Amino acid sequence: MDREAFDRKYAARLNRQQQEAVHAVKGPVLLLAVPGSGKTTVLVTRLGYMLCCCGIAPDQILTMTYTRAAAGEMKQRFAALFGQDCPHPPEIRTINGVSSKIIAYYAQNCGKRPPFILAEDESALAKLVSDLYRDLCGEYPTQSVVKELRKSIAYAKNMMLPEERLGELDTGFEKFPELYREYGKALRDNEWMDYDDQMVYAKKILELHEDVRTYFQNRFPYICVDESQDTSRIQHAIIRLLAGKSGNIFMVGDEDQSIYSFRAAYPDALMQFEQTYPGARVLLMEENYRSTPEILWAADAFIRKNHHRRPKTIHPTRASGAAVRVIYAMDRADQYPWLVNMAASVREETAVLYRNNDSALPLINLLDRGGIPYRCRRMDDAFFTHRIVADIRDIIALAHDQTDAETFLRIYYKVGGGISKKAAEYACQKSRATGGSILRELLGFPQLSQYGRDSAAALLTMLPMLLQDNAVQGLSRIWDGLRYRDYAERQKLDGGKYEILCLLARQESGLEGLCRRLDELQALVSAPSLPCGGGLILSTVHSSKGLEYDTVYLLDVLDGILPAVTEPKDAGQQDQYQEERRLFYVAVTRARNRLYLFSCRNRESAFADELRRELPREYIGPEDVFASLNTEPCGKHYRHAEKGGGVIRACCRGQCMVAYASGETEFLTLGQMVDRRAVAWRAPDRPAPAALPREQAALPPSGVRPGQRAVHRVFGPGTVLSFRDPIVEIRFPAKGDKKFVLSDSVQRGLLRLEE
Repeated sequence: MDREAFDRKYAARLNRQQQEAVHAVKGPVLLLAVPGSGKTTVLVTRLGYMLCCCGIAPDQILTMTYTRAAAGEMKQRFAALFGQDCPHPPEIRTINGVSSKIIAYYAQNCGKRPPFILAEDESALAKLVSDLYRDLCGEYPTQSVVKELRKSIAYAKNMMLPEERLGELDTGFEKFPELYREYGKALRDNEWMDYDDQMVYAKKILELHEDVRTYFQNRFPYICVDESQDTSRIQHAIIRLLAGKSGNIFMVGDEDQSIYSFRAAYPDALMQFEQTYPGARVLLMEENYRSTPEILWAADAFIRKNHHRRPKTIHPTRASGAAVRVIYAMDRADQYPWLVNMAASVREETAVLYRNNDSALPLINLLDRGGIPYRCRRMDDAFFTHRIVADIRDIIALAHDQTDAETFLRIYYKVGGGISKKAAEYACQKSRATGGSILRELLGFPQLSQYGRDSAAALLTMLPMLLQDNAVQGLSRIWDGLRYRDYAERQKLDGGKYEILCLLARQESGLEGLCRRLDELQALVSAPSLPCGGGLILSTVHSSKGLEYDTVYLLDVLDGILPAVTEPKDAGQQDQYQEERRLFYVAVTRARNRLYLFSCRNRESAFADELRRELPREYIGPEDVFASLNTEPCGKHYRHAEKGGGVIRACCRGQCMVAYASGETEFLTLGQMVDRRAVAWRAPDRPAPAALPREQAALPPSGVRPGQRAVHRVFGPGTVLSFRDPIVEIRFPAKGDKKFVLSDSVQRGLLRLEE
């Protein structure tokens, strides 16, 4: 088949950039594909072009994907499109699959039996890490700790870190280098290797054995790599060794969508492609077929603020649609009833996306209670095994049974203070003999310090109170009254777990009920997810990558969550902040037709604020949330003639969620509220504020300092609290403390600093 005939049959609907990528067969090529640009279609079509038009045999082409699922999807799409003309498909594997093939060839043809076998039993590897942790620390780790340690081990191997640099990793575990070495020794003793070792071993074979390297270079003179922005450093090294002879490497990716740095993704390889492969071409696919112009304009303007990227622009192909909207809530908890109200009537495919699975738990709790169908993507139970959750449950258990020695020995040093291990073991021994309270026996320990005695007395007093408190009060008593917060902060534990517990506790009368509900939720999220008829999907942003939905609600767009880094202080945090921006970008570009962001007045994300300020006026409708009238209601009082007083907890698109003092929640439009003539407020009519004169929009010669006077065109006069480049924090008497990107605000005439 000649090129013209192929294009008529298979590529007629492809745009110019897509066709250019399909025809790029020889030499090193980097294809940068924006979200929704038809990347998989182009990859599959290019494979067919190589077979049908270029006379390349299927077994000479190796396509590497990031996951088995991606490999399976590509095989299916190739068969559907080229099954008749190309009955023998090219080889499509994960990089781990290629590594396995290299090791097998080396063993069969070089007379070298692999010294290790692949350990596929994940539970055995988890137990190995758990045992090593217990030996090093003297205590059993939770499942979440084991998971994080294994993730750190995999990261070190994928980044090819030498052992002397292991201490640089922020694992939260001081003895990680020692654990890493002992883990490697234990694998060797058992003649095992994990999946990451498989790549390490394959790379070493290719480097040291020229005959093996030459075989694979001749076997696969054409190499294609999908999702290359997610590929790790060691994977890129293997790819470079395989492509070193022919130079026919076709790498597809987008550094703007690199969101797996915690898995050692190495997008720098895309930035250095021309240096790695001399004579390389860089092609672009910039037309998006997925989303409306409104969504794409916001996404493109947002990601352009990242510095470490290649210039590209998303071009929409669809007609105009709905405006991007922010749902403002009074606090984090108010997101969830709004979503439950939405979910009860959802008809089209709708996704609720979030940074981590913790964010979904309060929503799952309400959806389950309301019998509303939904489906979760890749939910796990890591929250329920986290140290904070486990410790708090232990404290509650001890309140129920003050003779439980095993529980007491796990938590005594985490609450209060001044209680030695010797004292704790003495009290447990005495309690076993007498059957009395461990804490009362502790008070009888002769060498107990006054500080320890005070702590024991406080525990003895407060533990029974936990059984009388409601769930929210009980958690607060544990966190602050028993000083567990101090322990969590010393250990640098994730305080967000406590926040989620508090959100779940709002639905429970006491701590005992909360514990039962935690067990129910753990069983719920651990069970296989069944398809739901309503089309509501819950997913992390990471799990939704490569997917798309009619409507997307982005949950928890809050400072400290998205983005997780609010004030980058060093180069490492700057890199993390850029990945946070990429994560937000990926989330936004999952939406086809409608996009909603949840933010809070008291914790507004810098990303939500930035998106709101950057949207052009032509994309803002008369009833859009960005308009003054619709942002004004949140936090205002409202009085119903029969239901009494309430507070507007959230608002968007002219709809408000009113929470009455009775606990009832009602959704009303602004029109309904005004028609009842019971509204306790009226949003003022005010013209858009004029920009500051351009001659005043410059930084003062003396720079920026605390106490300096500032004038904002919206918030009025204020005083500088702090400045950590590029973020300035300013206190406004009427509006509170606000943070701005200084250079951006000054250049746009929004902010003026006085001498």
